Amino acid sequence: MGQRGCTASLAHCCKRLGILWPPGALPVELLVEAVGLELPVVAVPFINRALLSFPAVREAVRKLSEWGVTMVIEDPLHEPEGDSDPVDHFP
Repeated sequence: MGQRGCTASLAHCCKRLGILWPPGALPVELLVEAVGLELPVVAVPFINRALLSFPAVREAVRKLSEWGVTMVIEDPLHEPEGDSDPVDHFP
């Protein structure tokens, strides 16, 4: 499978996992192409504890890691609508 096929397959998998933004969204296009080209990728999803507790989101993070994407996630995760400004927790 050529690089184009690899990228298309990744796009399909991402879509099935529910991690795609609207069509044409530059961050997803760059992620898909970089992984398809086997370039090093670091993703910094700024998600709260409630979002990461959702099974599909955990699965998406796991799959991206399996595909070679280095995931940087804050530890501990911030709470949704907490007392502090979430921006203070941004890695």
